[in-house]
Amino acid sequence: MKKYNIGISQGRLINPPNNQLQWFPGDKWKEEFLIAQKIGINHIELLAETFHNPSNPLWSDEGRYEISKLSEKCHIERYSACFDFIIKNKINNLSTDSGIIKYTKDFINSCHNIGIKIIVLPFLEENELNDLNLINIKKYLEIIVPYSFTKEILIAIESLAEPDLLIKLLTQFENFSLGCVYDTGNRVLLSKDQEQDIKTLNKFINHVHIKDKNKANENVVLGKGIVDFKKIFSALNEINYLGLLTMETNRGEDPIATAINNIKIINHYSS
Repeated sequence: MKKYNIGISQGRLINPPNNQLQWFPGDKWKEEFLIAQKIGINHIELLAETFHNPSNPLWSDEGRYEISKLSEKCHIERYSACFDFIIKNKINNLSTDSGIIKYTKDFINSCHNIGIKIIVLPFLEENELNDLNLINIKKYLEIIVPYSFTKEILIAIESLAEPDLLIKLLTQFENFSLGCVYDTGNRVLLSKDQEQDIKTLNKFINHVHIKDKNKANENVVLGKGIVDFKKIFSALNEINYLGLLTMETNRGEDPIATAINNIKIINHYSS
């Protein structure tokens, strides 16, 4: 077993309004970097929301400069970012100057500007990866993946799809090292054998999201759900996964205390 560098999704170290799970922490985003430094977080997975937020520092020169300087000051690696915009905005116009293509490229450019290494594209909800959407998603990726590759950024697809469908898509982009996120919580109720899923996807896994869910498909504090983390890390070790881990976790009653405990749990099962 190995010791992984562990990061966290942006907003998970701050209490959100209305108990939102996926949430950009507004004017508290800088505070989160300071908290992350104190508790030994490796990286903060930056977030582009489902609808454009001009206040998000990713979208301005000044904001990106602040991200870079704060990352250096707090020794937080600029590693990954998640493009949640495609969860709610249907990919339905794939001309090279269409809104969705331009917005995606703008996001890639912003990430390149601050040195992000991997971008998560969550093909969920409006753009769920399935047989009906496969051709449209493939056409989108045919534009976006090579563009991202020129910016030295890898793409990781996040999806609820079965491994066979993912591999069918990913093999068509092997020259660009297109991979997928393995999300431990998203797959737990869909998979008969998560350990085998990881072994089947193998080399295509280029990012991992750590979370736990219960039988009601609710995101819960690590260790309170049904994910078998011992088997998860055994499988990751078997495929020699060399990437990082991002906690996309429930905040519990105290987000900072919960994150500290989550790190202990991950280190326990991965060592």
